[in-house]
Amino acid sequence: MPRAHLVADEAPTPGHRRECPSRENPMTRSRTALITALALLAPLTAVTLADGAAPARAADAAGRTAPGRTAPAPLALIDPGFEEGGSGWEFTAGTGVAGNHPHGGSRLVYLDSGAGKKVSQTLTATAPGGYDISAWIATGGPNGRFTARVNGTERAALTLPAGAAYRRWTLSGIGLAAGDRLEIAFESGDGWLNADDLMLSPAAPAHPRVSSSDPKIVEMFDWSRRKANSWVHLAGTDGPLNVDENNRTGSGTAAYGPSYWAGYANRSGYYSRDMAHQLAGAGVLGLHAENKSMLRTFAGTATPEHKYYPVWALNFDNRTPLSIDYRNPSLFVREVPATFELVQKAEEAFRWSGDRSYLTDPVLWDFYRHATEEFVDLHDGLKDNGAVKVAEGTGKGIFQGTASYNEQSSEPLAEAGDAIGSQYRAYTAVAALARAKGDTALAASAARRARELKEYFNTVWSGTGSGAGMVRGWTTDGRPLTGWGKENSWFMPMKQIIEPGPRREAYLDYIDEQASGDGRPDNIEALSYLPDTFFTNNRNDTAWKWMQHVYDHKN
Repeated sequence: MPRAHLVADEAPTPGHRRECPSRENPMTRSRTALITALALLAPLTAVTLADGAAPARAADAAGRTAPGRTAPAPLALIDPGFEEGGSGWEFTAGTGVAGNHPHGGSRLVYLDSGAGKKVSQTLTATAPGGYDISAWIATGGPNGRFTARVNGTERAALTLPAGAAYRRWTLSGIGLAAGDRLEIAFESGDGWLNADDLMLSPAAPAHPRVSSSDPKIVEMFDWSRRKANSWVHLAGTDGPLNVDENNRTGSGTAAYGPSYWAGYANRSGYYSRDMAHQLAGAGVLGLHAENKSMLRTFAGTATPEHKYYPVWALNFDNRTPLSIDYRNPSLFVREVPATFELVQKAEEAFRWSGDRSYLTDPVLWDFYRHATEEFVDLHDGLKDNGAVKVAEGTGKGIFQGTASYNEQSSEPLAEAGDAIGSQYRAYTAVAALARAKGDTALAASAARRARELKEYFNTVWSGTGSGAGMVRGWTTDGRPLTGWGKENSWFMPMKQIIEPGPRREAYLDYIDEQASGDGRPDNIEALSYLPDTFFTNNRNDTAWKWMQHVYDHKN
């Protein structure tokens, strides 16, 4: 394994982990896991980014004024999707707004080929801050330009290649003082240029860097840091709600809260599974306000009416469920592992940030308790697990509650390896949170439940087989399932519910073999769990192999 070293521009907050390996030691698992987390934070879509100087710090990265309210953004684009006909934009001859091939919504801006054509908007910053500017752009020829000028001086620019399909391009690290005038412009080249769906992102509070004996680690880390930051929403920005592939214009607008994109780029919301997967990387960037706000919003939806399931997806206003996944309180997408992963990730966010409101906020604390107590009680009835309780799905699909993240499976799962593994980690998270709070009784109770569940899993639930013979799920009619289950296979060692020893090592070999062969998942999101699976279990070389694979296939 190569060696790596992580540094940050700022001192860590209380509870922030920042241990650095010595020059002589190989890369530690914890350090490599940091790089993995950051590399996987952003949606892995095709993108090219412009390098810029270290971004300035936003005066108020969260944009918060009071609980439940979001301050107006200090920098606000007018008509970023051109749905208002280009209001706020300036157009030269040979440019305009059209509806023939938008990226999102129903309109786009176009520039005809040839020199001298330009579409631009000039904004005045009301407070100091640093920003990334992203846009979806398609071109009929090379040499078009995407530029940012501050007070008339070019600060960042991209010269675009030919590419008829939309790609997301980002100008990074643009620092502004209060009163600065920022011009954002598209300029014509040797072919037509279409642009749509601009986004302003605040500079992340932290700007970590790595050095390594392997230059690819540095390249991956720098790419992922810039990539991740370009998907963070500038709190207070007005944006559309309930946009999806079937409803491209959405259902109105609202002020966005502290949040980042975690899910499909053509939907106006973030998902519990994706957000859980990205939270550690957001912690590396110091996006603690975003992490907490998103977690708290999910926690608030885990009501008795929802049988203590959090909703699956939320709009960026941090208030309303995303309509494509939510129809009514009895009919919404819900997957058992997500409930438990949100508890685990809240404990991780507490350790990253040192923010004691993770222990004192009643909305969050009630969620931890309900998720590991009432939720389990309500959803344990199909399979007899004796004295141990295991949360179950219905076996009837995602809108009725599924036991596994493997949505491609046709198996009628009542219990799944990814759910029981995530339940175990939720128990250990509650134990840690309770210890930090000083609630020794709850800490002891949660730790006991974790031990009992892990012992039951290893002695009864997972059977006696090894490798392909290990049980990784149970059907609604009581049949054990072995073989390859994708998420409900690799989550078991990733969540560390399998006891260390030859059986776990054989199962890790089996996962690597299946993911490398005919059982390889079709979606890169699923493959992106594999580095965490192997790093967590001290298989650094295998983890590094999968980490490179994900990075090499990001486009």
